[in-house]
Amino acid sequence: MKPTQIIERVADQAEAWAALDDAARAKLLRACAQRLHAGRVGWVQTACRTKGVRPHAKLAGEEWVAGVAVSLRALRLYAETLEGKRAADRLPVRVSPSARPWVQTFPYGYIESQLMPGMKVEVELEAGAAPAQTERRQGPPGLALILGAGNIDSILVFDFLDQLLRHGRTAVVKLNPVNAAIRAPMEQAFAPLIEAGYLGFVEGDAEVGAELSVHPRVAAVHLTGSNASFDAMVWGSDPLERDRRQAQHEPRVQVPISAELGAVTPVLVVPGAWSSQDVRRQARQVAAMAAHNASCNCNAAKLVVTARHWPQREAFLRALREELAALPARPSWYPGSRRRWEEFRAHYPQSEEIAARDTGAAAPGAPEALPWLFIPEVPLRRAELACRTEAFSPVLAECSVAAKTVEEFFERAIDPVNEEVFGTLSCAVLAPPHVPDALLDAALDRLEYGTICVNTWPGLAFGLGAPSWGAYPGHSLQSPGSGIDHVHETFMLDQVRRSIVRAPFRPSRRPAFDPGHKRLLALGRAWADWEAKPSLLRLLRLAIPATFGG
Repeated sequence: MKPTQIIERVADQAEAWAALDDAARAKLLRACAQRLHAGRVGWVQTACRTKGVRPHAKLAGEEWVAGVAVSLRALRLYAETLEGKRAADRLPVRVSPSARPWVQTFPYGYIESQLMPGMKVEVELEAGAAPAQTERRQGPPGLALILGAGNIDSILVFDFLDQLLRHGRTAVVKLNPVNAAIRAPMEQAFAPLIEAGYLGFVEGDAEVGAELSVHPRVAAVHLTGSNASFDAMVWGSDPLERDRRQAQHEPRVQVPISAELGAVTPVLVVPGAWSSQDVRRQARQVAAMAAHNASCNCNAAKLVVTARHWPQREAFLRALREELAALPARPSWYPGSRRRWEEFRAHYPQSEEIAARDTGAAAPGAPEALPWLFIPEVPLRRAELACRTEAFSPVLAECSVAAKTVEEFFERAIDPVNEEVFGTLSCAVLAPPHVPDALLDAALDRLEYGTICVNTWPGLAFGLGAPSWGAYPGHSLQSPGSGIDHVHETFMLDQVRRSIVRAPFRPSRRPAFDPGHKRLLALGRAWADWEAKPSLLRLLRLAIPATFGG
């Protein structure tokens, strides 16, 4: 079928989808989860071909985790919410001095607390919002067009589930040409929704997406991509047309638009008396935050912010260089990655090339693996390339502020990070236990990011399904920043502002997002099995690789 025919077919079922009760919707999600799990090997093989990774290499565990397991988790959590097993009115709530409720969405139950010990997720709502209220089926029935991301396959799943369940719309996904090969595994997995006419997949370039976005049967559009893609869709690809439309406030798309548009993701390294183990552990974690998916993530660590007069700063940066060198090399598979890498190298004469380890993960004919480009001593100002441009390639920059103590660091780092670094999507804060809670909370309250992760990577928040995922509130069509609205929050709470994820500074396990995890492939397979159908046996099978990851 042609893309427009699929639009018509799925739009025709919008009323039927709106009439389905929660139990019927949950049943469809459960059926999709069964099919996804049954076809999990083919899904991973397809993703590995796209990214130039051998499907049996340890590094293929990334596709098991970020693709299959996260998609299965999204289906399971949404189904449990619809079935009443996860109820918003049973969540712990605290109210901040600004009268905004903070709802704790993770852990939910004892097992979740053991899967990720010490982790807590809170979602901030607008002042006066009722934590038990959900946004489901707001507005008239209709069809949502989703212009999909090309880097992580589970983004597509979260995006269309958000439209189906939180907004009550049927959905058509226009696949990105980069990962369009995932269409066959997805159509196999989501056949129950597709056959009923509630979901569809189409392919095509940016021009096809632009045409579909103004189709008369499309009631809403969601885009995950770049600001350039967003502006072309909303205002037109021709510069003259774009300028005219913006001046006259006449967007070419006249339906509600939501988007996730990326950012330069900062990691704030809070100074203090760190042990040598702390320095090594956190340097390894920052390297992993940067390296996942060949650094082609909107939440990849891109800017490490340190205290210039912290006595352990040089030791930390030395350990960070060593951990980058210890990472497994992988193909720079995403289009334009080399061009952007070379742009950064040419721009910064102080940049250092750090070759990662060749572990044999690359498939025959895969693109070349680029060395890491580490750029120390970048000034923290918007004019800097590293502060204004998302590299989407193996580039990591460091900047420092004139501080030594915790108080000085928060005072001198937060405003520049808010004002001088592009984007408001997510950030990480590495805060050792000696940081007073009140001081840390005040600092977190000042950070203007949609997701803030303390002692862990924002990519983990992306896949949990408990935090919201989206830009800090306040963006518009004229100034979209990191995007508009949010996705991923599977309780479907009303009037969400942002989320904070807190993790232990000294975790007991190596994180699943670490490409250097010694049991990554086994961990990914076991996690996918667990999310498909949780059981004690599958929990034990998951615990073994999770515990012995090195």
